[in-house]
Amino acid sequence: MIFQGAPGAGKIALMLECMEAVRQHSTPDDPWVAVNIKPETLVSSVGVVKVAVNAINTESERLSREISGTGARKFRGLLDIGRKLYQELSERGIGIAGVSIGGQSRSAQDAKQLAQLVFQNATGLLKNFHIVAFVDEARTLWLRTHRKNPFQ
Repeated sequence: MIFQGAPGAGKIALMLECMEAVRQHSTPDDPWVAVNIKPETLVSSVGVVKVAVNAINTESERLSREISGTGARKFRGLLDIGRKLYQELSERGIGIAGVSIGGQSRSAQDAKQLAQLVFQNATGLLKNFHIVAFVDEARTLWLRTHRKNPFQ
């Protein structure tokens, strides 16, 4: 869904309320995660995965504190996977759109292969959660990337 309106109309407040509703809907049996993705993150699929993994880690911690026994072990195991994946993504020094990976310039093909590898590695974690992504000011990014003069 896309919400458009004048400044001060309440778009951000609505987004925050929707994110809170997702959090409240999340249970150990049916975990949900609200992910706030900054527009500039959208240019890198790997960056989007990193943001999602971080949100999943936060929710896994919360859910593991709320339950005990087998369910808590499940979420602690997912949290271990998520932490390792997040650390791996952070250590790679991933740049926007794959331009800089590990401090070295890479081709678009290398960036695509890296993104595929990251998604494959993240599948075990991501498949356990319903993920709802929220992006604020995505239009601003679109204007910057699709127009030579954003004031036209």
